[in-house]
Amino acid sequence: MKAKSIVIAAISGLFVLPVAANACDLCQAYNPQLHSAGVSSSDSLDGTASKGMFAGLSHRFTHYESNVRQDGFTSFPGQHIESNITQVIAGGELMPSTVMQFNLPFITRSYRRVVDRSVDKGSETGIGDAVAQLRYILPQVGQSCASDGYTLHTEVHAGLKLPTGDSGRLGEEHEEVTALRHGTQEGSLVGGDDLALGSGSFDPILGAKAVLDIDPLFFSAHAAYTFRQPGDHDYAYGGGIDWGAGTGAEVFGSGASTLLLSAELAGEYKSRDRLAAHEVSGSEDRRIFLGPQLTYVAGESLSLATGIDFPLYTESAADSVVPHYRLNASLVGRF
Repeated sequence: MKAKSIVIAAISGLFVLPVAANACDLCQAYNPQLHSAGVSSSDSLDGTASKGMFAGLSHRFTHYESNVRQDGFTSFPGQHIESNITQVIAGGELMPSTVMQFNLPFITRSYRRVVDRSVDKGSETGIGDAVAQLRYILPQVGQSCASDGYTLHTEVHAGLKLPTGDSGRLGEEHEEVTALRHGTQEGSLVGGDDLALGSGSFDPILGAKAVLDIDPLFFSAHAAYTFRQPGDHDYAYGGGIDWGAGTGAEVFGSGASTLLLSAELAGEYKSRDRLAAHEVSGSEDRRIFLGPQLTYVAGESLSLATGIDFPLYTESAADSVVPHYRLNASLVGRF
């Protein structure tokens, strides 16, 4: 089973939580794998987490676009958002099997949209909403038979999204909701909720993850739900669930180095946002992605992962920008 168990979470659950053109970005947190590295059919199966500290970076680029052309804009190249989110991750073991983790995102979003019958271009850059988490590693389950050995890693986590990002763009929603959320007479498909760097709310998060390693394959699954609360400008993003399931295998192994190839099916669901006491029409979202990922593991100290996701299904494509693809990368070190 080699060093696969140290990096499965870089394959399943790169991020955790809700959606809405970019509302999902506000509280998705990268969770690096914490289970013992180098587990093989002859290694200990006591389920203890890696000792010490860990730190790293994760990055996601997402291209959102719409093919809708409003009257009078037939030659317009289209409205879009290009979102770059880099998360700084740091954490460590508080006690056996219990880990504290902190994620701080840095966000840059460039956009092109139609506002008041004119083309509007610009960008938003700054710190996003941070996430603090407690992760509990459950006892590892498995057997060490050379022919049919397996290991099962599971964890649960609880966290809180903190209002560290700028929520000023949410003020635009008061104007948009007086007509329709998106696709109004002005023709804008990119709203303030898509561009805001933060929500101004404290949002609880609950999630779980499991990784089953059966040589030569591994299987992974994760799910997390964010309970969104009212934030600044009387705006509350809809609560949402993020889930994923994947499988893969080792394609190369030499000493302490391992190269893994995997594929993951991931989904996002978000309920309608609320402005004051009113639901925001068209703000709900459902998406399903599929894509490959390549992961490199160097001993017990370093893991590097990169991948691409393509949408299999997106909802509300007629009145909002939707993701056309997203690129993911992560680098995590343990010391």
